[in-house]
Amino acid sequence: MFSLFLYYKYIIMVYTWIVKFFKAENNYGFISNDDGGKDVFFHGSKVLGQIKKDDVVQFEIVEWKKGPEAQNVTPINAAPSEDEEGSEPAEQDEEEAE
Repeated sequence: MFSLFLYYKYIIMVYTWIVKFFKAENNYGFISNDDGGKDVFFHGSKVLGQIKKDDVVQFEIVEWKKGPEAQNVTPINAAPSEDEEGSEPAEQDEEEAE
């Protein structure tokens, strides 16, 4: 007697694109397609961390009933928040640094 095990190899493609839209109140958004195709929908429950519009994210695409959806959405380069925009680090004069 012998056992036969079938191993399936899955190829998972990880994409790096930019968040085009995210509506926190409704917990969904869209990621802009760099290839010029349709934007990819994502649900907030598939996000690993905090995201906002213009964040660079990595994710995988899975096919659902209504079309492609992003999962395991992970921010890799957060866009500056509105508070951080325009604020630059203060420069010190050489005399003050001594």
